[in-house]
Amino acid sequence: MNVSENWLFNHSSLASQVHAAAVNGDKSTLQKLIAGNLDLKNKEDQFGRTPLMYCVLADRVDCAEALLKAGADVNKSDRSQRTALHLAAQKGNYRFMKLLLARRANWMKKDLEGMTPLHLTTQHKSPKCLALLLKYMAPGEVDTQDKNKQTALHWSAYYNNPEHVKLLIRHDSNIGIPDIEGKIPLHWAANHKDASAIHTVRCILDAAPTESLLNWQDYEGRTPLHFAVADGNVAVVDVLTSYEGCNVTSYDNLFRTPLHWAALLGHAQIVHLLLERNKFGTIPSDSQGATPLHYAAQSNFAVSRLCPKCKYLEL
Repeated sequence: MNVSENWLFNHSSLASQVHAAAVNGDKSTLQKLIAGNLDLKNKEDQFGRTPLMYCVLADRVDCAEALLKAGADVNKSDRSQRTALHLAAQKGNYRFMKLLLARRANWMKKDLEGMTPLHLTTQHKSPKCLALLLKYMAPGEVDTQDKNKQTALHWSAYYNNPEHVKLLIRHDSNIGIPDIEGKIPLHWAANHKDASAIHTVRCILDAAPTESLLNWQDYEGRTPLHFAVADGNVAVVDVLTSYEGCNVTSYDNLFRTPLHWAALLGHAQIVHLLLERNKFGTIPSDSQGATPLHYAAQSNFAVSRLCPKCKYLEL
């Protein structure tokens, strides 16, 4: 048993020899145990995990094939309602996913968080596992929502994986589905500090560069631009505001524009960018009567940086 296997064995309180054989990749012992008692093929440990699930966790394909040949239930769930396919998707194990899907694993099964295997494939940089699942999915299944009403497209945007976003959009994923907070995938794509997020943002906007999408407000009234500004991501702010129809003076529920937030947080470059792309002239005060200039002073942001554009700020 190597170090990683030893960790898995010691920390999972394996309930029986059959689980240990699965973890160790001891196919011979596994087959002997099952031959002596067929019920062992689906034996659960304290977490509800079966030998097949431990084969996935320990990457023991030979043992998994032996279990499946013996009739192991490919769709059995553990205490968190995750199946072997969920675990394979979470690990990004293409080989295991292919094996389980060939044995009729249920790709639409949800865990306690409402997540399907498709949701879990979005966290990996390679889109290979996601692409494999999409081959099996019927129209509409791609937009299955978890308990927070998020689709795989939301999660792909959150993880800043543009290749996943492209694949999902090509499979007709709906880019305008709001989650439990009213956020669409573009909100999550824009809500990144990494400048590389521009690629994910562009993938979504190139599919539908509409004013409605650009200025979509969540339940707090925040647009994707509000989030990009809050993160201080100049590159994403630049991309969003470069699209015709992007409203740089959109108010959130507290009547704060992206410029209010940029001034408060001291994002000088973003302040100048927003002022340059403000087609509407003046920016009134928020619900408390504060202008962006007030916010700049509050955050000790050099007022002189705003002064060249003070005519826009309504003191």
